[in-house]
Amino acid sequence: MAYSRDIRRRLAGMVFLTIAAGMLIVGQTVLKPHLQQANFIFYWMVCFLFTGLTLVVALLDLRSIRRRSQDEQKRLIKSTLLDVVEDENGGVSADENNK
Repeated sequence: MAYSRDIRRRLAGMVFLTIAAGMLIVGQTVLKPHLQQANFIFYWMVCFLFTGLTLVVALLDLRSIRRRSQDEQKRLIKSTLLDVVEDENGGVSADENNK
């Protein structure tokens, strides 16, 4: 199930990566003779910025996926343990057994 934040984050990462790749290609072909001195440094710093933004978005996505995976794993373990307890009690749930 895709969440809206995931979609926005991945779209932003894709846009940043596309811009960085486009700048790399254009900078090495069309603009190479025109990029001199300060323009050269400014252009490649902007390209580096977009590359860095891509990395930051990827790390945020990784953190989000890891957190969601850990939450799901905890939920599955809890559910499995409750099922085991219920099976040991002969089909009676742990909540009903404590009454």
